[in-house]
Order: sequence, then structure tokens, then C-alpha cells
Amino acid sequence: MDKAGGIGGDARKPRVTAEEVARLVDGFYAKVRRDPQLEYVIDSAIVGDWAGHLARMRAFWAAAISPQGDTYETLVGAHLRFDGMDRRLLTRWIALFDETCSELFDEPLAAAFSMKATRIAERLRGALAQERGGSLPRSMP
Repeated sequence: MDKAGGIGGDARKPRVTAEEVARLVDGFYAKVRRDPQLEYVIDSAIVGDWAGHLARMRAFWAAAISPQGDTYETLVGAHLRFDGMDRRLLTRWIALFDETCSELFDEPLAAAFSMKATRIAERLRGALAQERGGSLPRSMP
């Protein structure tokens, strides 16, 4: 964080507070947990440690949105363990994330988060495809 309490300070990215990151993470995961397509995937991956997961995601997004924010390796490894994650679900995940950003923030900040999430999703798609022999399986029933 910088002296003004914001995360980052790069002119190309809006300044983000820890409170804004927490609102995004908490709002997004509340939607994921209610989503009929995603609830199975996330509940089977988190297995009851929601407080710990939300704390890790707040820390991740605070780092990711900062000017130096490339923390993809740990993220990719964690998501490869998600049972049932496929292209369709990743697309849904991003749609909910973008929706949450648009509801919470003005356009520049929403766009900064969405752009970062899209880059992360591209990496995850590639990693999932590579891990699964070049193609992603269909979603769970």
C-alpha cells in the first residue's frame, strides 16, 4: 500500500484500497456460491475454509492489481485441483467477476480488475488444456 492507503500508484491503473479489494472478493464469492453452475466446483475445492480462502483471495487481488502484480504460478496450481473446472465454467466465472466489478466500481477501476481477470483466465485456460492433454473435458453433469 502507498502512503494514501491505496494499492498501487501506477498512472495506468486506478488506485485501489484494501476495502475495495475486500468488497470485490466478498461480493464475487457470494455470487459464485449461489451460482448453480459454479457452486459445486468452489464448494468441493474450498471444503469449509471460507474465511481462509477469502483472506487469500483478498491478498491475491491486492497483489494482482498492483503495478508489479504477476502472481500467476500459485494461482494456476490451485485451480488445476478444481474438480469439474472447464472452459464453460471459467467463462461463467469471468462473467460473474465482471458483473461484480461493474456493480461495485466506476468504469476505470472495474476495467482494471476485469482486464487482470481476463489475463488470468487466459493463463488458466492454457494451463488447464495442457494439464489435460490439450483439451478440456466437458463440465460435470
